[in-house]
Amino acid sequence: MRADGILFDKDGTLFDFDATWVAWIEALVARWGGGDPARRAALAAAVGFDPDRRAFDPASIVIAGTPDEAAAVIAPVLGMALPEIAATLNAEAARAPMAEAVPLGPLLTGLRARGLRLGVATNDAEAPARAHLSAAGVVDLFDYIAGSDSGHGAKPGPGMCLGFAAATGLDPARLVMVGDSTHDLHAGRAAGMQVVYDAGAPREKMDEMMKLTDVLIASERFAAEMGSGALADSLKRLHAKGPRTVVITIGEEGSVGMEKDETYIVPATAVDAVDTTGAGDVYHGAFIYGMLQGWGLRERMRFANTAAALKCRSLGGRAGIPTLQEVHEALSW
Repeated sequence: MRADGILFDKDGTLFDFDATWVAWIEALVARWGGGDPARRAALAAAVGFDPDRRAFDPASIVIAGTPDEAAAVIAPVLGMALPEIAATLNAEAARAPMAEAVPLGPLLTGLRARGLRLGVATNDAEAPARAHLSAAGVVDLFDYIAGSDSGHGAKPGPGMCLGFAAATGLDPARLVMVGDSTHDLHAGRAAGMQVVYDAGAPREKMDEMMKLTDVLIASERFAAEMGSGALADSLKRLHAKGPRTVVITIGEEGSVGMEKDETYIVPATAVDAVDTTGAGDVYHGAFIYGMLQGWGLRERMRFANTAAALKCRSLGGRAGIPTLQEVHEALSW
């Protein structure tokens, strides 16, 4: 189905989560923990952060929770009032230097040029979210920006998603929710939106997540662990778990997919590969672009294969991202 709008989660979708929030939480732990190692350890544990690995636990309240929820787990360690902690979290979050997942300006400008309405729904507070988007120079490209304190409730509730539909006058069924957590999947599905899940590695509650997913784009590793050894069997097993469309990316061999019990094998576009960093992200973005155009599965896969392959011609995760014209020219479309 062709879509008329996209509602993005913010952290982990528009912005690189780890590149932004690891240093942020380390600074807060150092500030509140001071010279007390036990207090610093307790703070890190409360928010689900491992200082030695410099990594968040997948269930960390920081990943998908609201500022008030984060304040609630920090308060017992600090002995401070919840409003004071939440205010500090919001103020420090607004100042956090954000790392764009991809160059957002060209991406969002291109989507708007094609008539799509754009929104952001985050469990962050609205003010920090607007500060982050303003710093990236893209705040004016969105028709709708909502945080957990904007009056629509927080995810996994559908309020922010339905608010986007109401603000744009669009049918939720013609909107796509793009996010990276179970909260995003629950919210989008509850609002009646199309839900796309980018599955790189299995995590907790995967069967639940796939039941909430319309389109699953899975890595070969994910397919092997959640499906079976053979690609054809993995497609069938993943498809049976709920998604109406399943695609498995298989690197230099291209991708395979299943939709309505039809199987598609689409070879990769041949290039002189220099660096594959970011190729998966480019594939996912290009695939969603094809969804928005109303293309069939084979065309979406071919377009995404080509975009991802062209990215590999250059070093770095962003430098080689091709333009829409470059992809069309490579495909002779």
